[in-house]
Amino acid sequence: MPDREDAVLSALLLAVFLAAAWLALDYPAASRRFPLLVALPGVALCAVQLRRDLRPGAAGVAPEAVAVRTPLAAELALVAWFVGFVAAAIALGVVVGGALATFAFLRWRAGESVRVAAAWSAGAAGAVHVVFERLLGSVFFEGLLVEWLRSAT
Repeated sequence: MPDREDAVLSALLLAVFLAAAWLALDYPAASRRFPLLVALPGVALCAVQLRRDLRPGAAGVAPEAVAVRTPLAAELALVAWFVGFVAAAIALGVVVGGALATFAFLRWRAGESVRVAAAWSAGAAGAVHVVFERLLGSVFFEGLLVEWLRSAT
């Protein structure tokens, strides 16, 4: 039996990514690269997930496993981690704050070792810097702390 709640969420996200891709087509050529780079893989992944949600038996998921739900406390904890990630990105910038938030999540929530958490967070920050800032020429917000320090001098 299909999981209707997950299918509705997948369909909603698919619609959001499709709308983003559609709107990006009206941008000038140089401006549409980044939105399409995000929207098109999102469309593909959401379509695949929607198909799996509508036919969970075809994906090899046991029907009793589909009915299991994550407890509300665990979901709220993940929402709190996401809010912390956003707060770190606002305070310290997307690259630095994102790397520190990723390290904290991997170390304390996922239980990874310091070496593994540091390697993954540094790798993610490096990938964001190289792909988005260097190759695509995007400029990310440097953070309120950097702005405050610049204004203080």
